[in-house]
Amino acid sequence: MAKTKYLNEEEKKKGQKYLNQCEAWNGSSFSLLGDTFVYLLAVQFGAGNLALGYISSVIHIMGFVLPIVPRLFKGRNMVKVQSFCWLLRGLVCLAYLGIYFIPDGPASVAILLSTYSLFCLFRMLGLVFYDYTLKSISTAGNRVHLIGTLNVSYQASSILTRVVSSLVTSIRQLSGQFGIMVLQMVGVIGNTIAAITVSRIPGRAKVEVHKGRSMFTILGEEMKRPEHLLRLLVRWTFIGVSVINGLSVPFMRVVLNLSESMVIVYSVVAAFAVILAGYVSRWLGYRLGSRPLILWGARLLCISFLGWIILPGGAGAWAFFLMGFLSNFSLAIVNIMAQKMVSNIIPDNEAVPFNAMSNFVIAFFALVSGVLGGILVRNGHPDGLLSVASFHLGNDYSLTFLLALLMTVLGSVLATILKEHGSYSTRDAGRAMFSFHGLQALSKIERLDHVVDPLERKALVVSLGTNLAGVATSAIRAELALPYSLDKLEMVRALGDKPRMTLVDDLIALAKDDDSFVQMDAIAALGSYRRNDKALKALEELLDGRWSSVRSMASKSLARMTGNKDYLPKITELSRYARHIDEEIDFLIAKNILDQNGLFYRDFFFAVKQNRSATFRRTRYTIMADFLRPHDTQLARIYQKWLNRDVQDYLTDFLDEARDVTDIDANYDTIFHDFSQENFPRIVSFCMGMVERASMIHDTRLGNLRAGILEARDWDVTVFDMQDAIALLYFGYFLMKNSR
Repeated sequence: MAKTKYLNEEEKKKGQKYLNQCEAWNGSSFSLLGDTFVYLLAVQFGAGNLALGYISSVIHIMGFVLPIVPRLFKGRNMVKVQSFCWLLRGLVCLAYLGIYFIPDGPASVAILLSTYSLFCLFRMLGLVFYDYTLKSISTAGNRVHLIGTLNVSYQASSILTRVVSSLVTSIRQLSGQFGIMVLQMVGVIGNTIAAITVSRIPGRAKVEVHKGRSMFTILGEEMKRPEHLLRLLVRWTFIGVSVINGLSVPFMRVVLNLSESMVIVYSVVAAFAVILAGYVSRWLGYRLGSRPLILWGARLLCISFLGWIILPGGAGAWAFFLMGFLSNFSLAIVNIMAQKMVSNIIPDNEAVPFNAMSNFVIAFFALVSGVLGGILVRNGHPDGLLSVASFHLGNDYSLTFLLALLMTVLGSVLATILKEHGSYSTRDAGRAMFSFHGLQALSKIERLDHVVDPLERKALVVSLGTNLAGVATSAIRAELALPYSLDKLEMVRALGDKPRMTLVDDLIALAKDDDSFVQMDAIAALGSYRRNDKALKALEELLDGRWSSVRSMASKSLARMTGNKDYLPKITELSRYARHIDEEIDFLIAKNILDQNGLFYRDFFFAVKQNRSATFRRTRYTIMADFLRPHDTQLARIYQKWLNRDVQDYLTDFLDEARDVTDIDANYDTIFHDFSQENFPRIVSFCMGMVERASMIHDTRLGNLRAGILEARDWDVTVFDMQDAIALLYFGYFLMKNSR
């Protein structure tokens, strides 16, 4: 069968594996070839603020070349083109060696900027295809999880590389320019491996160019789609913020005058922050949605930029490291979520032109942000830009970070307007993220996605059912909407143990659905919703339900909920048509709750009249015994031993305890003999005699039990068997013991 450009599940998993490996090599190679070392070399050769701003933004500025990409690679396999561009990205970095042989400051800066520009150019060409590759090997359900995983792989290898780089550059022989050059050549090797790994990702999609469908045409169309435009604007705005945030690296060298190894340590701190953001995004993104995480991330970002703006240069490196961690953490969350939102609107047939359009506009945002960020740097204010009393506020980069703050506010406003179907509100997301119960619920939901063991899953579901956080409620509601799920059954039961008024409508819908496999459990759960008019009305309607099992369960739930005796006549009438033992049990429980006088005991032998099975009668007698002596299992244990056919033993324990009744003590051996011989006439006669002699004037319930038993004293003894004989002996003893 011919394959389409869309990948099957096996190919997607293979692609995810290779892309994850590629990101690990990317994180290592980019750390050696990218911004941090380029910043250090630029500062070393005396580059100005505009040059530093250019370095911060050129990685995005190269998007200006993207209009030619669709036609340049028309008809080519997207994965192969991405691999080729990735390979060239590394090879051009061999030109960094020219700096070692031409140590002149301006010339070295020119070589540095030119080489880094080519590096960013080929990176941008490959990046056009990256978003589609990501989309092609993932689904809407696991895309945010995959993005988070790739981010963690990238940043983890980046951290390891930066730590090693910091150690290498701290060695005197490898400090300075020579050590950086060695590390950059190692980066070229790592980048080559990354390119080879990309080429192994399955992919059949080719670059498509439709006549009259340029990236500018697509841009015009997206401008007319408010929701798409808002997603793009949020993404573009925060890319601009990222460009300015990148200037924190030269800030460490220029303003704080830290050593090269300490600047690399700062980059490690930033990478740790991004890794943590990847875990958080992967954990929360799918559950809460992108929009609320963008808004909360932007709020944290504003706080961090306020720190960058206010703190003076003499505040100490630790303070700026802390601000850097917070800004990189929150900005990474925002960018991951914004990328996910944009990935969801990429058209399958015009992925390359769409990505080219997006990155082209990003280039404009990056250029403006980088240039303005560099211009706003004010050198020569080590004590701060503003003095209040004896306090010094601000630093050389305060205005630069003020611009970042303003852009963050703009991005927040755009995200506020944005609509995302299925996402939490900002308030609900905040309650989930910043409360113990909310985090606990999110943790259990995450574990449910991975746990396979049935017992462990059941424990998690039960625990989630007792968690009243909003995120837990949403997860339960989503589970209830599934046609079939083993967890659904446990969650319905949990709603009975721990009622949630917000889900009463969902429970009612299940309770009224005669074809729902959890109908009985839903009806049972409604009995816990006391003083809820909706639940009460639903149960009243279910008394006239289609099935007898529905009517019996509704009877029990109504009795539990209200204790209202007005329902007793109808429930008593309905109980006469019970078909199965579970229905009989439900009706008995309902009558036991509502009938304080125990009139239902007058139907003690009703199951015998109906010629019910031994199991049915045995269970019914045991239930009624439990009503009289809750949690006493004596009768049940007699039946248990008799079913095990231990004929000599099944009555011993009971009769030894029952010798406090004169009739039992006097006929101890006779009882053993009659039961061993199954002499039912003698057994019935003896037991009926005990019941007749028992005086129950003081207890109405026991009086009705006595009357119910005595109804059968003149029956043909052949209607009884061992189930009835054991019950007669037990209840006869019980009545005599309580006789007055």
